[in-house]
Amino acid sequence: MLARLLAFQGRDCVIDGVEPVHVAQKAARFHYRSLFCGTVDEFVSAGSDRDCVKYDFIVMADVLEHIVNSMPTLLQLKRLLAPNGKLIISTPNVAFASVRLALMKGQFGYVDSRILERTNLRFYTLKSLRVLFNAAGLNPHSQFHCLRDPRHTEIGVESFPMSSVILRILQIDELA
Repeated sequence: MLARLLAFQGRDCVIDGVEPVHVAQKAARFHYRSLFCGTVDEFVSAGSDRDCVKYDFIVMADVLEHIVNSMPTLLQLKRLLAPNGKLIISTPNVAFASVRLALMKGQFGYVDSRILERTNLRFYTLKSLRVLFNAAGLNPHSQFHCLRDPRHTEIGVESFPMSSVILRILQIDELA
């Protein structure tokens, strides 16, 4: 989808992709200079022929949570960045208010997509991401948060009775 979006916007760029899902590989292959069919871990492990390629941007859009051990992968991807290159990462925040509310009610259920997606191997908070990035020698330049109403998400907490104190804490907490 990213390659299609950039092409649609008329961006003049060369894009390589990594895609582990066979159906998505078929749909994506025409939009990339090259498409690695496998996981990002497999991509960096097979990297000897790619070590000379340097990227201005590496985008990991909802990828980090699917990696068993993200530190070695981040370090290997960092080596693939051009000078002044940027690693752009998006990942669900397990400390989001709806997840916290569900946990307070003793509920934890996987869903087909988003924060508690069934295929997630890891869960991150803003704090745990900062620790990971610091350990990997990555210095975040910017951060953006997807603003959603915690009462109307895939977690299904709209029927939970919530005290005004709990709602206020969740509203002012940067992790929510």
